[in-house]
Amino acid sequence: MVAAIYTGLRKIGRKIGPQPRCARSLQVLALVSPIPVFVTLITTTNVNPIYITIIALFAGAAASCACWPARIPRIMLAGFLFTGLYFVCFVMFSAVYPHYLFHVWNLSALSGAVIAGVPLEELLFALFYGFMYSNTTEYFFTRISAARDHETSR
Repeated sequence: MVAAIYTGLRKIGRKIGPQPRCARSLQVLALVSPIPVFVTLITTTNVNPIYITIIALFAGAAASCACWPARIPRIMLAGFLFTGLYFVCFVMFSAVYPHYLFHVWNLSALSGAVIAGVPLEELLFALFYGFMYSNTTEYFFTRISAARDHETSR
């Protein structure tokens, strides 16, 4: 659902110019950067994995923003779209299964901050996941568009 909305808004939004050549090679590193951050933190700390995941996704989003700053509005759009959809789905799921959250989540290991029954950590995860989703989508859209342009110019 977010993919469809994001793609539609992407088409009507302003066109982002070509990515700087030096940034293209760094973009792949930015896209995979959450993996080493996650592995490093999970093996060297005793921090709750949800926080480690949030930090790793943040690192990847920040790296992608540094590679291509013109993408920041799209990154923000995707992050907030995904967070909104995640929030609505979580609230609806909690309404149908009201005790599920308390039986499955270890809420005592989290901050305790809850927004309309949704733990803050879940919303932060959704936000940064949305940021990374945008980066991945933009990377592949750019690659596909470049390949299509190359084919039509022959």
